Amino acid sequence: MKKHILVIVVFFIGKLYAQQEVLELPVNYKSTFFDKKESLAISNEDTGDLVLYIEDARQSKLYLLNPNFETIGQLSIESLPNAFKEFIGHQIHKDGSYSMLFTNTSKKKYGELHIDFAKETAVVNELDFKFKKEAYVESFSHKGVFYLISAMKYSNEVNFYTFEKQTFSKSKTFTFDFLESKSPSGYLKTSYQHLVTKGIGSSGSLIKMDNTAPNAIEITSKPNKLYIIEDELVFTFDHKKSKTTIAKIKLPEFHLDTLTFKMPKLEKEGFVNHNSYLYEDKLFQIKVASSEMKFTIRDFKSNSLLKEIALSKDEDSITFKNTPIIQEGPGFIAGTRTREMEATSKFLRKISRGDVGISAYKQNENYKVVLGSKIEIKRGGGGFGGLPVGGLPIGAIGGAVSISFNPTFYAYGGYSSTKSTHIDCLFNNDFEHVEGDILDNVFDKIEAFEEAFEERSATKSEEFTTEDDIYEARTSRYRNLVKLKNVFTHHNKIYFGFIGAQDKKYHLVRFDD
Repeated sequence: MKKHILVIVVFFIGKLYAQQEVLELPVNYKSTFFDKKESLAISNEDTGDLVLYIEDARQSKLYLLNPNFETIGQLSIESLPNAFKEFIGHQIHKDGSYSMLFTNTSKKKYGELHIDFAKETAVVNELDFKFKKEAYVESFSHKGVFYLISAMKYSNEVNFYTFEKQTFSKSKTFTFDFLESKSPSGYLKTSYQHLVTKGIGSSGSLIKMDNTAPNAIEITSKPNKLYIIEDELVFTFDHKKSKTTIAKIKLPEFHLDTLTFKMPKLEKEGFVNHNSYLYEDKLFQIKVASSEMKFTIRDFKSNSLLKEIALSKDEDSITFKNTPIIQEGPGFIAGTRTREMEATSKFLRKISRGDVGISAYKQNENYKVVLGSKIEIKRGGGGFGGLPVGGLPIGAIGGAVSISFNPTFYAYGGYSSTKSTHIDCLFNNDFEHVEGDILDNVFDKIEAFEEAFEERSATKSEEFTTEDDIYEARTSRYRNLVKLKNVFTHHNKIYFGFIGAQDKKYHLVRFDD
């Protein structure tokens, strides 16, 4: 039976690999270690070119690929010091050169890797820039332009910087008075406390979303989100249980509009959790208590209510779900533990105690909506020496690459290591519930590809002729493990890039949803 399974695995990966691999690049990777190293990509929307940055122990490599994934430029540079290892964005200059921006862990020092394939140069510049009574919030690249956001301490001022002439220049300052609020104890929260995870009363930093990809509750349960939709920055804030507050900023003009969307109202508005998620031109909102839940769908342009669904703890079953109630979390020492529950009351009790979230993603003309909350992982008790169990935190599946540089990879990290209690639901374009199975999405396919690629490497060698040999290869140095992973969007397609630990080649595979 094992032999048949192995044959199926090899056939499956071979078919998938041949059809979708677009690049196998010998990169002459020298180091025997992969930790704390990066594999990054920059997609040039205007030319269709792709820049690959592959970090090695001493010498990192840069490749310029044309739209056919042919190498048309190649450079080697000395690897960056460990102090400057968080990449926060890029800029594409009019002369065809590129800048990769990076910072240190404290976000107080900044640098630029300037890449010019035409001149065959790559230069590292430490930037002469320091914040003044403000703190880093987020950064992003849009249409080849790099933007940085900061928040002033003790005020509601939010600054927007652009990058030019090896420094950040302030382009616009807005006053986010709509974020100012008081805690139950009377403590005044300014926009700084809502945007920056520092100091007393902070409610969590702003998180950048890629809503063109599937997102796990682990990520969407954050209360403050930033979306980039066409030429608009869209901030959503769910710090008040009565409404979702929206700030829209048009780029590059920096024109600000603010909107509010009413939250659904429960019968007992005592201790409740609430959140929202923006997808396409719909705003999905959820509010939950231990005894009831409501979620609504509103048209983002007109603010009109499209759908409202209520759920009570007294109901025997949840009629609009397409999966059991699933609880995913860390198992003992490592791995993921998944279990199912049946009681509606238990589901409500569980998600009302955590950080509630809602996620939406469209497949085959149906909306897949996930409702649930993030599980809080207890420290100590189990594992080794009180260390957390259950694998790596979000973002740790690569190195120090931040959500700022690549939110798609961050979304994949959250999706593949989620710790939540949730249900999955299907709705048609009129938001009527649709029966049927939940299909694998693009991230599911990447996970399956990873596993199959590593299985294939343990069986393809002619020297492995017995089941014992194959088992040994699966668990030994012979496995071509997937390292320096990267998941990114290029020409509206999602790509999975990685280095094989054994063959030391860079593989790039395109995935269709």
